[in-house]
Amino acid sequence: MLIFSISIMEIEKVEVENKDDYLSNIEPVDQSIDYRQQMIDRYGSIDIEEYPKDIDSWVEDSDKIALIRFCSGLVDKEHSWAPPVMADILTKKLYYDTIKNMDRKEYELEKQRDKELSVVEKELMKIKDERDIHKFVGDTADAIEAAVNNDENEVID
Repeated sequence: MLIFSISIMEIEKVEVENKDDYLSNIEPVDQSIDYRQQMIDRYGSIDIEEYPKDIDSWVEDSDKIALIRFCSGLVDKEHSWAPPVMADILTKKLYYDTIKNMDRKEYELEKQRDKELSVVEKELMKIKDERDIHKFVGDTADAIEAAVNNDENEVID
């Protein structure tokens, strides 16, 4: 029992020493500075893109739901570090940017074609499309990661 007690005391001593090292690297906050006002002055003039409420009125509800779920999953995967509020903002931006860049006529032609297909054919097409999207997203993420790793490994003379 005595050996065990000494081990715990030694662990606590190491934890306190590490904590002191950590705290010594933190700069004190200047109480005379109004950081809120500083942020407003610095970033208050940035325009936040507002999307019209009817931007996706021509998209079927089931497709809106599928797209927002896909965007949310993509943000969760690619930006897992982001806090929930930021993840929601990124998801909305990705959703609305996708809608904005969609070709409405092509979408309507696709929906017309879907009406002529059986349920099985439609689902098989959706599965194929999802595979293609996930493959593209995965390939793109892998390419970006490889490029970043390659840049980190380069030696500048």
